[in-house]
Amino acid sequence: MRYTRTLLKVLGFVWVTLVLPFALISAQVIEQLPRKGFPQNLYDTTLGFLFLPGWPIFLTCSVLALLLLATIVTAILAHRSKQDETPTPTTPGPITTNTILNNQGAASQTGETGTATASVAERTIRYLLAARNCLEELVREVQDIALDASSIDLSDLDAVLQLHKRIERYLYKDRIRLQFTDAVGGLQGSLKALRDRTESIEDWPRSQENKKAAVEDATKLLSEIVSILDNLQGPIGSGLCCNELYALSEKLTEPPPIRSDIDAMVKQIHTCLTDYGYIDTRRRIVKLSEQFMDAFPDVKVTPPVPEV
Repeated sequence: MRYTRTLLKVLGFVWVTLVLPFALISAQVIEQLPRKGFPQNLYDTTLGFLFLPGWPIFLTCSVLALLLLATIVTAILAHRSKQDETPTPTTPGPITTNTILNNQGAASQTGETGTATASVAERTIRYLLAARNCLEELVREVQDIALDASSIDLSDLDAVLQLHKRIERYLYKDRIRLQFTDAVGGLQGSLKALRDRTESIEDWPRSQENKKAAVEDATKLLSEIVSILDNLQGPIGSGLCCNELYALSEKLTEPPPIRSDIDAMVKQIHTCLTDYGYIDTRRRIVKLSEQFMDAFPDVKVTPPVPEV
């Protein structure tokens, strides 16, 4: 039932702010009344009309009994509703998505969560971190290629040939893009399911606000991640900064390769990584995963190592 937990919170508020203080005040008043002339002297107090014989005391007891009954029934329904939301795993053990299994321990296995919403949030975080790992592999390989090119001895023909082959493997082997596609596809599905749940399940206003903010920020970042994924495949290969890497490989094969040309291409590669925001996107994914863990405290995911 959608509003059961909200109703239970309202009833709890009524008990704490109205019923219990009323019972405490009544007990103190009765304790101070003289025993002689009781209960007539009780009827003469400010709230004594509630205990007058006949309809007044009947209505008072009826209201309290109905309030107690409503609280008990609502608590039972809320408990059953929470049990119904608990996900039933279809297969035991780790998530079968290859990208998630390769997520350096952060996405090694789904932990048990209290509700289905927490489970969806956990999958969302794991797919986020999986996408981040794929992007980091892509960025690191480009950075390593640029570093090798900036320090390579151009008179060492064997070293130049090995660097040229490394660039070709990055452009044409297309290993990481398939894992990246897998992670982004999982992220799209889990984020949609999480958005539906956060809009339908009632929660404390502050907690609900944090959840919706996390989902909204993830949706915005997802569009950027999808854009990066779409741009990985180009006419001359697959990966980040394909044009710059292809131009670098061409410069390496010129007889003889010129140091100033190589350094100029290395500079263009660094500019490409910065201008397109690949490194910044990687950091934002980590920060967003931390935001999700704050918004969904029931989620059990190993926090990623902060990036320097």
